Amino acid sequence: MSKGRILKLLDILQQQTDPEHPLTSEQLITLLDQQGETVERKTIYDDVRILNENGYDTGLYRNSQSNGYYYDAHIFSLPELRILCDAILASNFIDEKKSDDLVERLLKLTSVHERKVITATERQPHHKKVNKQILYNIDRLQRAIQERRGISFRYYDVTIDGEKRYRPRKYRAIPYAIVMNEGRYYMISWFARMNDFITYRIDRMENIEEYEHEEAYQPLDLEQYVASRFSMFAGEQTAITLRCDNILAEEMRDKFGDELIIVEKGEDHFVINVRAQISEMFFGWLYGFGDRVRILAPESVIEEYKAGMRRMLEEYGG
Repeated sequence: MSKGRILKLLDILQQQTDPEHPLTSEQLITLLDQQGETVERKTIYDDVRILNENGYDTGLYRNSQSNGYYYDAHIFSLPELRILCDAILASNFIDEKKSDDLVERLLKLTSVHERKVITATERQPHHKKVNKQILYNIDRLQRAIQERRGISFRYYDVTIDGEKRYRPRKYRAIPYAIVMNEGRYYMISWFARMNDFITYRIDRMENIEEYEHEEAYQPLDLEQYVASRFSMFAGEQTAITLRCDNILAEEMRDKFGDELIIVEKGEDHFVINVRAQISEMFFGWLYGFGDRVRILAPESVIEEYKAGMRRMLEEYGG
């Protein structure tokens, strides 16, 4: 038995077959012959059996005219691959060349037939302006987190003209986690000088170097921390009642999820009770809906919202 032959057969099945596109024994014999392997029908049958016995699920297709074989254990389904490819193409931190390379490698995890389905579908173009160093930064940070090492790095802000403005000194911190929010990667780290966790944008970090440290490991509730830093509904929350036009039903469901309580349903509106942190960010989100959303209670939140709008009008001479 040729081990190389079985690997070649497995590659053919993985790359050229799926449940809708089997290959007959004759076709497999021809493809193997093109790769320098002379086999018979029984050889195909025996090799497929060995593949199945070792966890490589290969199905047998039968019809009135012939039998065919196909690989039935691709890592991702077609919809899953599409989602992954679109996520890569939409990522602002991956440049176009790297995006195309990753997508091409992902598509090799399925058959050529399913690749055509994905590549033939029109995909939304994405205009990317990225920091190519971010992948290197993520790799360094992942290793530092795994090995519980500290890092030093330069950090910069971006001016209104798009220029880098470096902060005066190098920072030293202990990375604990990498998180993504709204298309950007952040490092959550313990900053000993401030005795607190601090968040940094990974694409703004340069010259990362590792060092040994003896700091005690600090407990981190990652879910709570992320919610408190990135969500407008985090922190101390207040129960509020909103009257919304029916067209906003999906929007409210997306934002409040299972926490949303429906109080009233009318022909053109609904009333809900929700909990949210009262802040300028939350009021700004509400303001974006114009007169399609109205705060009904509590009165204190209504007054705070009105005061914020009055300040805005005064800024514009209203």
